[in-house]
Amino acid sequence: MAELVFMKNTRLFFELFKILASSVTFLDDKPEETTESCLTALWHKATGFGVSAAASIYKPLDPLTPESEEKLRLLIEARLRGEPLAYLTERQQFMGLEFISTPQAVIPRKDTEPLAKAVGSCIRTSLTPPEQLIVIDVFTGSGNVPLSLSILAPGPRYFGSDLSEEAIKLAKRNASHLKLASTCTFFCGDLLAPFACKEFYGNVDIISGSPPFISSAKVHRMPREISQHEPALAFDAGPFGVSLFLRLITDAPLYLKTGGWLFFEVGVGQSSGVLKRLENDPRYCNPQTFCDDKGEIRVVAAQKSQTV
Repeated sequence: MAELVFMKNTRLFFELFKILASSVTFLDDKPEETTESCLTALWHKATGFGVSAAASIYKPLDPLTPESEEKLRLLIEARLRGEPLAYLTERQQFMGLEFISTPQAVIPRKDTEPLAKAVGSCIRTSLTPPEQLIVIDVFTGSGNVPLSLSILAPGPRYFGSDLSEEAIKLAKRNASHLKLASTCTFFCGDLLAPFACKEFYGNVDIISGSPPFISSAKVHRMPREISQHEPALAFDAGPFGVSLFLRLITDAPLYLKTGGWLFFEVGVGQSSGVLKRLENDPRYCNPQTFCDDKGEIRVVAAQKSQTV
């Protein structure tokens, strides 16, 4: 009997693999998604286990019952319609952690990992003891940056903010899911507005963020998998695609300590304009850039100047 079940599941796997391979175009911004990882992640979900595409290929597949096979076929139909894999499995890996991913917030992407790594390095090399540091992550979405930093660079007081109430609900849910609720506090509000009080003015060591950087005219020309399913608020950066960069650069010095750092993710090709803005602003000094695995600049950083 066990051999018959194995043969049936093997035939079904290759049948569904062919369907996905011929019908789904996988996007460059989620390189962990392949035909194999898509199918295995959906298979696990159908058998009652939510797992990310990145982690799915390392977990043995459970045999399908008639009920779970029907669930799997429905999940594949949804994927063929363009629904994002991470929303179907409710899981997405970021910095090696399994985050809950739902339409409440943008799907965490590997493109943002250089930001988390750069901030983590800054914390670990700081002359200030980690327990005395305050780190704020704006545009926090599902909370993936501050929550991953809570493990990558433990010690600081971490905060996250987002304009979307739904995103903040998901960030708090992720904090509980990862058992990190005591390490990070989340607020709903516009950029740094939730921190507009004496406790934070001039007292923040690091501000990080992944601002939207797609111009409004291009948002609707993005792949349908993104434009029709992920929240537009997380991508739309106004008519020129840089308005939120400029606001963050303008507002951050009020909150940063002298010598404190501002880090943010930029789109490919946007770093030169952002660097020029920072270099021409006397409130900042020591501008730096950080690259992804392909050598593209994806993070820009600068310190608050002592002359301010």
